[in-house]
Order: sequence, then C-alpha cells, then structure tokens
Amino acid sequence: MERCPSLGVTLYALVVVLGLRAAPAGGQHYLHIRPAPSDNLPLVDLIEHPDPIFDPKEKDLNETLLRSLLGGHYDPGFMATSPPEERPGGGGGAGAGAGAAGGAEDLAELDQLLRQRPSGAMPSEIKGLEFSEGLAPGKKQ
Repeated sequence: MERCPSLGVTLYALVVVLGLRAAPAGGQHYLHIRPAPSDNLPLVDLIEHPDPIFDPKEKDLNETLLRSLLGGHYDPGFMATSPPEERPGGGGGAGAGAGAAGGAEDLAELDQLLRQRPSGAMPSEIKGLEFSEGLAPGKKQ
C-alpha cells in the first residue's frame, strides 16, 4: 500500500487550523468573568406601590396575642413590641428622620466604647484564673 504525501499534509493542515481556531475560544471564558465597572450606569429607583391589602389590621397588632403565638421564641433582645423610643440627640428609629449626622454620632460613640482600656492593676481574681483549654500558658496567638 502506497502512502499519499498529500494526505499527511492535509491532516497536518487540518490539525493546525482546528488548533488555531480552538485556542482563542478556549481562553475566552477567562476574559468575561464579570462586567467592567462603570460610574455612569443609571440607578433604577425602587418603587413600592402602597397597597392597603398588605397593611396590618387592628387585630393583627394585639401585643398579647402576638407574644402568645411566639411563645418561647420571643427574644426581647432582638424583638420589640413597640416602636423605638426617640433618642435625645434626634437619632430615633427609622421614622425619626435620623440623617448622616445621627449615624456618625452613633459610630463615634461606639468607637469610643471600643477604644476604652481598663486602667490600673489587674485584679488578683482574674490573674489567678487557669484555663485548661486553648493556648499553652504564656503563649500569645
């Protein structure tokens, strides 16, 4: 059986053409991972149409009934039965009109609380505590 030299050249050309054609498409998914950022995209306003059907009725606001339905699942640390009280600085609830200044005051107060360090010597009751779990004595993390 005699080999045709043009068959080898044809197969070689076919492999090269297919290889060149597949190479750009193979890496293309890396180029379009996420859209390019833009500062001039239009912001779509959130429009909520008030529908009185979804407003709570007077019977739905019965505090005693609501607390009895929640039972042991009522957590006063995270739930309230009344609107938040008005704060003296004007930083009340969502309807109190608290602007950026009220939020900044709250953040400054929180920052001050977090920066406080105990002064004076450590009490002997705390010094004498032994921790069986955790790091070895004298080792810092």
